[in-house]
Amino acid sequence: NNARLFDATLKQQKTQILYKAGELTAAGVSAGSIRAIRFFIEKHSTRAFKNLNIKMAQTDLSNLAENGSIRYAGNMTTVLSLPSYITVNGWNVFTLTQPFSWNGTSNIALELCFDNGTATAGKADIIYAYSDGSNEDEGSMIEDATVNCTENFALVGFYSDGVKPIMMLDYTMRGNSVENAIAVSKEANLG
Repeated sequence: NNARLFDATLKQQKTQILYKAGELTAAGVSAGSIRAIRFFIEKHSTRAFKNLNIKMAQTDLSNLAENGSIRYAGNMTTVLSLPSYITVNGWNVFTLTQPFSWNGTSNIALELCFDNGTATAGKADIIYAYSDGSNEDEGSMIEDATVNCTENFALVGFYSDGVKPIMMLDYTMRGNSVENAIAVSKEANLG
């Protein structure tokens, strides 16, 4: 599966992705501070993404799209803003300037947007994706190429069956005082 999260040919795009608490805990992620997000990309783009922003929130939403209705995660916190970002072939690491504290039980909503100013010819980067097992009419990823980072979603599309990008998290686990003294941290691969 391929998700169009990184398509530098577009003028702009805003995307929300829902990672469910059950997926996170099954991958070994526990409550703690998320310090970085990684996406595996097959690079095809020829220009940088401008004004790239990543926001995150804890949410009780179970899907972003269901039975023809679109839901948006609210109370998003900006965790990274970059004036320009050039994708690379392989794992693309986004080290958060504002680490995100996950409570270990809520779903995590991630919003990624960019505003390139103009559209251009070329090919989109390929980002590998998986299905979280949702039904055909349920979506864990919504996107809108008609709005930029400051605008509300307007013309939204979604990926059925809960398809979303494979993601790796770098995070610090909460632990007892001895573990905290030695800075226990892990990586987890979702997908």
